[in-house]
Amino acid sequence: MRIFDKMIVWVAYLLDNSKSYRAFKRFFRRLMNDDTFVLKHYFDAFIIALIFLSVFVLVREVRHPVNPDLLYFNNYIISAIFLVEYLLRLWVHDDIHKVIIAQYERDLFLQRRFSFGEACRKIFAQKWAFIRSPQAIIDLLAVVPFFHEFRIFRIFVLFRVFKIFRYTRRIQNLISILAVKKFELMTLLMFVATVVFISTILIYVIEARNPHTEITTLYQAFYWTIVTISTVGFGDVVPLSDEGRAVAVIIILISVSVLSFTTSIIVSAFSQKLEEIKEHDNIEKSVRLKNLYLLCGWGRVTHITASRLKKEGKHFIILDSDETAVSQAQKHGFLAFALDPTRLATYHRLEIDLSHNVRAVLCLYDSDIQNIYISLSIRALDPKVPLISLLKEAQNEVKMRKAGVGEIIHPQNLVGKIAREFGGKPVAFEVIHALRSEHEGARIEEFYIDDLVLNRFETTDELEYKRFHLILMGIQRGNTFLFRPEPDSMLEEGDILVFIGEHSLLREFDRFVRSRRSRR
Repeated sequence: MRIFDKMIVWVAYLLDNSKSYRAFKRFFRRLMNDDTFVLKHYFDAFIIALIFLSVFVLVREVRHPVNPDLLYFNNYIISAIFLVEYLLRLWVHDDIHKVIIAQYERDLFLQRRFSFGEACRKIFAQKWAFIRSPQAIIDLLAVVPFFHEFRIFRIFVLFRVFKIFRYTRRIQNLISILAVKKFELMTLLMFVATVVFISTILIYVIEARNPHTEITTLYQAFYWTIVTISTVGFGDVVPLSDEGRAVAVIIILISVSVLSFTTSIIVSAFSQKLEEIKEHDNIEKSVRLKNLYLLCGWGRVTHITASRLKKEGKHFIILDSDETAVSQAQKHGFLAFALDPTRLATYHRLEIDLSHNVRAVLCLYDSDIQNIYISLSIRALDPKVPLISLLKEAQNEVKMRKAGVGEIIHPQNLVGKIAREFGGKPVAFEVIHALRSEHEGARIEEFYIDDLVLNRFETTDELEYKRFHLILMGIQRGNTFLFRPEPDSMLEEGDILVFIGEHSLLREFDRFVRSRRSRR
């Protein structure tokens, strides 16, 4: 193998094994293409702002003087930014080094010399697939105003407007809707083109010999046909002969039927894709949620749990494979998806990071088998996320434990414990019931200590909870519960403080803790 070929292959393997290079390229690939990447939304907004600024300068320049600095920024800086963006998209479209490695290993397997030319051909084919795509052509034309000295190139600023299609998901959704009816729309377009062609020739032949007519050229005949078939009818160009007016009547009748047919096609496409678009938007919402709860299975228990979480301002998602159940959940205003929670593909589709975004998974089906399958799927994705499950049959408790469920709720045992406590200590039971009831003023609430709160307060005393007439019952720290801690107890990230107090005062305390400025 030649020295040059060895160098190429060595560089390809170097890039393939470099973690920093892969991370660097993955960052820009997400910035360009990943709608779930937070920075992409800011990047898109920045590019859209540059597009509107370019159009503003173009319009302003027609009849008014423009600041030279603004012109320089528009002609050079914005064009340079768009050029860099185009080159970045070309770079992240594929991996050149992987093509070279694949070609080298293939040639090595076949015991022949490395064909650098064949690798270049494959690389060019991949890059050309990007270059000739409509969006890439628009991106390239948006760079042309860089050569603003040629006045004809300034009109290409308008192509920057078409770049908005790339950055506005609503417009992309509209295009995808129309793509569903591509065959019907193309058929309609061919019919309209045929009608326009015949009408243009016919009206020109009929009207052009009339000395008083305004239709004296094929272009005027074409203009009149388009205005008439679109049902606009400006009236600036009209046929004067009876034959010409007869043609106009026929075109108007055809245009009405064409518009009706077009409307029915678009409405049909919208009805087919609307639910899919709504689900995609809901998935995007769920990806941005933090500390959310996954409620698997819709039923009475799920309804009560979701209502309580919603009242407390906590985020949650409901998953159920039954579309009727999901429809009922959505009618109550809950974020729900008709997806099977027992399948791994469901969580990949939702693009939710269980370890960072999910606070707990609640398996609330009436079937122990489904709850066990959900637990197994969750544990396959994340071994540490908290799992809570309903238990219907006591003999399945061991299976649930082996499936990784941390907390098991057995309604029959729970009822038995409540009855026992009520019979033995009725007064204490009534107190606890009143504290946990949504309809009483007194409440028990949990407060999570995150890094933001820890930056503002160091000890429990600094929280000033007594000013809000609250009682600190204890601190949950890991697997340990510290009952009635000392006033100067140090706070740690991840602590859960349990308070008893009046509901409105608890809310005021939470607002005080979250809004106070850092003492450090």
